[in-house]
Amino acid sequence: MEFFIRAQAQASGLDGKPFPFRIVGVIANFVMHVNAAPNPRFQGLGSFDEMAVTGLAKGPRLTGSVVGFHAPPPLQGVITHMGDYFHSHYVDESRTTTAHLDTFGVAAGSTLLLPRAE
Repeated sequence: MEFFIRAQAQASGLDGKPFPFRIVGVIANFVMHVNAAPNPRFQGLGSFDEMAVTGLAKGPRLTGSVVGFHAPPPLQGVITHMGDYFHSHYVDESRTTTAHLDTFGVAAGSTLLLPRAE
């Protein structure tokens, strides 16, 4: 999916630039999580416990949107996690549920929306 988004962005004149994107349609083969609350057992960096209590969901198909950002290397760690070109969230059709997408695909017929290059 990331390769496709980057190729479409390059064709649209966004190559090497940070940009937001949206995908509307069917999200396929997804893994996503929500950090639900601070973990009271977390003792700081080096702790064996996670920083947050996290809910995990995975499945073959969801309808909704993906909303995210692409970050070139100078902005990685600022608008994405360090070393990641993309940071993506799922948003359901009623816009009442969201989660961080760890991995996902998109079914045929979905639409990728990119900003205009200026």
